[in-house]
Amino acid sequence: MSRILVSAFTLLSIWVNPLLGQEQRSTQADDGPVAFLLEHRERLGLKAEQITRLEEINNGLVEENRPLLVQMRGIRGQIRALGPRERLSPEATVQFEAYLAEVRSVMERMQKNNWSAMEDVGEVLTHLQKRRLARLIGERGNSVRGRSGDLYRHSSPRN
Repeated sequence: MSRILVSAFTLLSIWVNPLLGQEQRSTQADDGPVAFLLEHRERLGLKAEQITRLEEINNGLVEENRPLLVQMRGIRGQIRALGPRERLSPEATVQFEAYLAEVRSVMERMQKNNWSAMEDVGEVLTHLQKRRLARLIGERGNSVRGRSGDLYRHSSPRN
């Protein structure tokens, strides 16, 4: 996969993957990196057959990640049930750390699924579309930094 595509997908997956503390939107298909591409199909200049293939990739990714998202929500509920972190007993703190380890494991599996999907996407997009994607993500990054200070500054491969 080209360097542009790897950088673009790294940033894209950081921005669009659901975070543990955030509420999910109504459909999981809206939350993935492939869905982002589909949302910007006109700017990327996608053709009908590319859109069809990207929809297939996206649907597969959603199905792969669905049980992981359910698992993540369950862990989040268990963490909340422990109470405020600063008031946890030593035993509860150990349990909290165990839950965090579970979260990391689930997130790693989701990331692996996302990367696999992105490899498939890399075969669908042309070089020009990959460059357009990188530019689009750069614009999005500037917008995110503008709203959130330097939130993503350290994630950028430019720093």
